[in-house]
Formats: sequence, structure tokens, C-alpha cells
Amino acid sequence: MEPDISHRTDEPSSGLLWGIIAASAVVHVSSLILGQTLLVDWRWQQYPVHSSIEMIGALIALEVARQLISLEGRKDGGSYNIQIAAALIAMGILDGAHALVYAGNCFVWLHSIATFLGGCLFALVWLPRRWSLWHRHAWPLGVLGATLLVAIGSLAAPASLPALVDGDQFTTLATILNVGGGILLLAAAARLLQTWFTTRNQDDLLFCLHCSLFGAAAIMFEQSTLWDVPWWGWHVLRLMAYLVAYLFVLRSNAQAVARQLAMRRQLHDIQHMLEAAPVGILVTNQQGLVTYANARLLQDFGWAQEELVNQPVEILIPSRLRTHHVVDRTTYMRHPVPRRMAATGTLFAVNKAGEEFPVEVGLGPLLLDDGPSVLAAVTNITDRWKAEQERDAKTVALTREVDRRHQSETKLRLSNEALQQFAYAASHDMQEPLRAIAGYCELLQEQYATSVDDRGRGFIRHAVDGAHRLQRLIEDLLEYSRVNTRGKAFVSLDTNAVVQEALANLSSAITETHAEVVVHDLPPVVGDRSQLVRVFQNLLSNAIKFHGDQPPRISVAGQRTDTEVLLTVRDNGIGIPPEHRERIFVIFQRLHTRTAYPGTGMGLAICKHIIERHGGWISVREADGGGSLFAIGLPADQPPPENHQPNDQSKLAE
Repeated sequence: MEPDISHRTDEPSSGLLWGIIAASAVVHVSSLILGQTLLVDWRWQQYPVHSSIEMIGALIALEVARQLISLEGRKDGGSYNIQIAAALIAMGILDGAHALVYAGNCFVWLHSIATFLGGCLFALVWLPRRWSLWHRHAWPLGVLGATLLVAIGSLAAPASLPALVDGDQFTTLATILNVGGGILLLAAAARLLQTWFTTRNQDDLLFCLHCSLFGAAAIMFEQSTLWDVPWWGWHVLRLMAYLVAYLFVLRSNAQAVARQLAMRRQLHDIQHMLEAAPVGILVTNQQGLVTYANARLLQDFGWAQEELVNQPVEILIPSRLRTHHVVDRTTYMRHPVPRRMAATGTLFAVNKAGEEFPVEVGLGPLLLDDGPSVLAAVTNITDRWKAEQERDAKTVALTREVDRRHQSETKLRLSNEALQQFAYAASHDMQEPLRAIAGYCELLQEQYATSVDDRGRGFIRHAVDGAHRLQRLIEDLLEYSRVNTRGKAFVSLDTNAVVQEALANLSSAITETHAEVVVHDLPPVVGDRSQLVRVFQNLLSNAIKFHGDQPPRISVAGQRTDTEVLLTVRDNGIGIPPEHRERIFVIFQRLHTRTAYPGTGMGLAICKHIIERHGGWISVREADGGGSLFAIGLPADQPPPENHQPNDQSKLAE
């Protein structure tokens, strides 16, 4: 809502200023020509007229400086308000002092030093505008104090001033001060003209004219003598410069006030929209006092409009942050630009009851007739903040749970590996003494069976059977431990060939039981051939073993999906009760006595271990029409990460 003054144009005013420049050039040239021709001996010694011209010019200079400082406060006017105001203050003070004295050395000194200092200060427009030196109050006040000291010192001690007149002639120092000041003024005029071409701001062109008139008047000093036509001519030029500056600055001020009033009306018009805004709107002045708050902000903070207005904005900020906020607010007012507060972290505000809540705040400069202000959009984000806090807490908890499970899985994997190594080593090392025990028991049975009674022969028979069962159990346990440590690399397999190999290994049992096995066309799989043969051999063997009264009828089928290969083995056997369908895959678990169905209880545990190594699953359910249906799921495309050769530990265990 701040007016853009850098590109404001006013072509009629610019044309008038160019006309004044042309008229001043005519005054300049004509006074020089008349002073050298028709009126060469003309002199008009009028102290009252001279003093009036100088004093009027001095007062106008000081008023123009005040107006420029006011325009700067409203971010209006030209591009160099403060620099030009300081120069006008210096020239106005010294010209005013010059109007108080009669002709003489002090008379010439005050005029010359006013021209030179004015040129120096005007020439500062060539310095960067971003310098902090151009503070709105500090720089003009500093120049005012220094110039007053020079003026008072000159009036109080005129005898100590350097000589600037020698009889009826000016000294070299007087010429240097006046002509040098004129050159500096013309340099400032060039800078202002250059700026005007960029900004098209009439105030820049106005002070280009002002500096040009003063520069021309200063240079005319060399071609004049006291009270002659050129001397009065450059006094007229200086007065014209002051008057033009005053009139145009008054006009700029009036335009600025009109813009401020229009903006005020606009602000009043949009106040109704601000009241309906879904976020809180707050306006504060340059001192940080609240000047407006909409209904949503009052609702969020629990204040009434009359309670909050004229309160410092820090009343809405937690007490622990207020001191820091005053510093931040002061810094922001030096360079107010639209921005969002706290790009990182969360901002907190406090309501009338002293309760803190999270907010988002966006700031923007607002120029009103009573000076710069700040418009803040304040959004209460309590609901979102709580949701984010809950989400973050859940994320942290989930991360911890994942880490805990990962650690548990790592420990379990290491424990399983150690257990497998132990089982392998234990079963491997137990085989030799077991073979010896079984061998000696068989010798006892062969050589001493006739030497003992029936009870003794029963003991020997039980010992032999127990040794053989333990041997088979250790062999199965050794095979279970070798599933990972002795597994081979996975390759693409013809599942039909794998099943046929398993059937070939069971040909005797199939013949003895008159089993009928139907193998449908099976999709290929990726895996360890010998281990998958072991799986199918075990499932087919169980189907033959647990066939019941009828001859075994077995069906092997399979199908492929996008993600897995599903293989099934269906039989017409005695079936498995639902409560035991998970237990049968655990090692050493048997559902029947050894006399009814021989075995170690390791077969299905080995099958499950093999399938899990392949990244798959195995389950059992009741088949339609009775019996059991074992289902196996294997990955369709690639092997699981466990595909590996035996590691070094397993080789050591061998």
C-alpha cells in the first residue's frame, strides 16, 4: 500500500521547470551583456533590498528543508530529500547571517562560504543513497549545528576571517570559494538530471534547476562587482531558485497529502474486507503501538478493540521474548519490506489470559498520513501445530520401534546363526559316538542273543532301535542346520523336473502302496534344486505314509501370478486337525506315535526352513473331499537376499 514515488511522472510540471531553466538562462546572459555594454557604470547600492532578498531566500531555504524532511518521513518527494535538505539548511543559515551585515570582508565571506558549503553538500548526491549517514534527523541536525557555529563565529569575530576583498576587487580565495561552489552545484545538477531520466520524478528535476541557478549565480560572481547589474542579476537568480523550490515543494507536499488522504479513504474502504478476513489483521505505527485490529485477531487474542488500540504490540508477545522483539521491530522499521517472520521454528503469541499459542505472521509496510506503519497478518495455527506435534511424536515413537525391532531382528538372526552352527557342530560331532554305540549294540544282539533270556534280548533290541532313531534324528537335525549354510546358488528351475526327481526317489514306496500321483503342468521357479527336491520328496512321502485305508491319491498342481508362483500338493490321506496345522512345522513335533507312523518330526520343519530361505511361505489346510492340501508360495521373478554361498563360519563348523 506504499505509493511508488520512484517512477511518478508529471509532464506538465516538468515542462514548466524546463521553461524556468530557459528563463533563468536569459536573465543570466542579459545581465552580463547589460553590465558590459549599456549599464557598465550603473550601480544601485540598496542594503534594505539586498538584505530582504537574502533573508527571504534564507527563510525559504529553511522551510523547503523542513518540507523535504517531512516528505522523507512519508516516503515521498524526490530521490535525495535528506541530502538536499541538509544543503539548504547550511545555505539558509549562512545567507541569513549574510543579510545582517554591511558590505565588507565579513559580507563577502558569509556569501562565499554559503555558496561553497552549499555546493559541497549538494554534491553529496553522488554518494550511495543506501548509506546510513543519511538518517532522516541526524544528518540535517548535524549540518544545522555546524553551520550555526560557523555563522555565529563569523559574526562574533569578523576580524579573524580570511581576506576576501582587496579594495574594490575580490581576492583569489573569494573567487575559489564562489566558482568552486558553483562547479560543485552544477555537478549536483548533473547527478539530479541523470536521476530524473531514470525516475521521471519532477522533484529531482526541480532541484536540478535549483542547483543550476545557484551554480550559474556563483560563476557570475567572477564577472561582477558590488552593486552592478551582474551582481544584482545573480542575486535575482538565487531568489528565483529559492522561490521555485518553495513553490514546487509546496505543490509536492500538497500532492503527497492528497495521496495520503486517498490512501486513508482506501484503507477505510478495505476495512470492511479486513473485518471479514479469515486471519487476524493488525496495524501498528512507527512506535510499535497498535492502531487497528480486525475481529478475527481480537477473537484469537481475547481483547476488545478499545482495550488493544494504543497498546504496545509487545502485549501480544510472550514476556520472555518482548525485549528481543523491540530490537527486531526497530531494525525492521529502518528497512520495511514485505516478509514472513520466522522462516524456521515456530512463533508464539500470548492472549489476554496469558495463554501462549502458535502463530504464523506476515509483515508488510503501510504508509499512512501519520507516518510509516506495519500491517501484520497473524494466523492462529494451534490445530495444525498440535497435529504436527502428534505426528512428530508418532514418527519418533515409530522410529524407535523400528530401531528396536531391527536390533531384535539382528540379535535373533545372530542367535539363529549361532544356533544353526551349534546344531550343525553338535549333530556332526555326535554321529561318530552314536555309530559306535549302535555298532556295539548290534554286536551284542548278534553274538550274545542266545546267552540271555527273552527280557535281556528285549533290552538289547530297544537299545539298538533307540540308537538308530537317535541317528536318524541327528541326521535330520544336521540337514536342518545346513539349509542356509550348505545352500546352493539360486537358478531358474523346471519345476516339473524337480517333482519327477522326487517321485523317482520314492518309486519303491509308490509301488508298495499302489499310490496314484498326478502331476499337472507346473510353472518354472527360481531356487536351489536339491533343496526343492527335498521339499517335494518330503510332502509326497507324507502323502503316501498317511494315506489311511484307501490307496494314496496325490495331485501336484501350480499356477503363476504377477508376484509369486503357487504350488500345491493335495492328498486323500487322514488329514490334519486344524489345531495342529501350525505345530507340524515346528522341529521335533509329531502328531502320532512312532509305532503307528515312523519318523523324527523334522520333515515339515525342514520344508518350512527351505521355503523361507527362498523368500516364500508354506501352509496346510483341509482339501476338498478330505485329506490335506499343502500350499507353497515362491517369488515369481528373483531370489530373496538370503541367496548366498556358505559363509566362513559354516566352513569352520564342518
